[in-house]
Amino acid sequence: GIYLIVRKVINWQTPVGYIATVAVLSFLFPKAGSGLDWMLYSIFGGGLMLGAIFMATDYSTTPSTNLGRVLFGIGAGLLM
Repeated sequence: GIYLIVRKVINWQTPVGYIATVAVLSFLFPKAGSGLDWMLYSIFGGGLMLGAIFMATDYSTTPSTNLGRVLFGIGAGLLM
């Protein structure tokens, strides 16, 4: 993901909004264990990174403005 952002293949706004939203929600509403444990499990489980970096940044569905990208990432994180 960092490589794609540095090479300007994808913009950082959508994945950061996506991951940050999931991190906040999983910290506030843990399903098991403490909030921090569940947040780290949710973020580093693998599927979230795949969705945030490759699926949410698809060229045909990503908005063209920076605010739109952030809102799109937050909305995708809420649906996760």
